Amino acid sequence: MGDRCTGHCCRGFALEKSLEEVWADFDRWKRDPSTSTVPDVYLIAPMLIPLRKIREEWLYTCKHLHKSGDCGIYERRPRMCRDFPGEKQPCPFPICATHGKKNLFQKVLAWLRT
Repeated sequence: MGDRCTGHCCRGFALEKSLEEVWADFDRWKRDPSTSTVPDVYLIAPMLIPLRKIREEWLYTCKHLHKSGDCGIYERRPRMCRDFPGEKQPCPFPICATHGKKNLFQKVLAWLRT
């Protein structure tokens, strides 16, 4: 079994919109989907758990993330999750198992950098 994603990107991700703004967009989407400014807002709004605001972005975690790091809605996840981290880019979370096996020192160092 090879290295796999361990969900670090789902534990804390940033959006430019507050929870209230996302839910307002979702309400607009329910009346007229063409008015939404948040792609996949019908999936994103219900999954957000707000953590805090950092600079000009809001930090969230996902309610569908299992303790194992698995996604509870993997087959139906939003586009932002499907596209992360982008084409041919490595995961930016050094603690993630997709970066290969690490000894204890490397794990601690990666955790400190995350």
